[in-house]
Amino acid sequence: MSLFGEISDLRTDVSTIIENEQEKLVQEYQPKFDSPKVKFAFFRISADGGNDDTLYLLHAWMKGQNVREHAEFRARERAGRLKTWRLELLVTGQRFGNPRLDTFTEPVAVDDEAINFGQKVLDYLETQEPALKLRDNLKKVQVLRGEILPLIERELSKG
Repeated sequence: MSLFGEISDLRTDVSTIIENEQEKLVQEYQPKFDSPKVKFAFFRISADGGNDDTLYLLHAWMKGQNVREHAEFRARERAGRLKTWRLELLVTGQRFGNPRLDTFTEPVAVDDEAINFGQKVLDYLETQEPALKLRDNLKKVQVLRGEILPLIERELSKG
């Protein structure tokens, strides 16, 4: 139980690290907006021109996948016979309009550029202790699962 509690705490810590790094890196797209600062919105994954979904970098990290692998995996989940998929990085910023300042969320990077952005975040996690500890604890859970399942099956077969 303590391992699962620690994983939960680490997952929260790693989510915060991801959010902070995304916010920092997304500022490179600020010149496309009139606001002094932009905000990371989300990654949008679409399969075969539709079936939009949100891609979470934390899930890629926890599965040990890079961004491209995880995006394709998520797209295949959405469309059984996947032909094409697309990843977009969406950012929220403001544009001057008549007569007020409007806020927009729009894609600023697609496909390889969006993948590269996300991969920078995952590469950054490789330098962060909570992320490395989360990965180690997830591996421990897999080992424990492999040990406990035969014990459960043995107990159930005694029935």
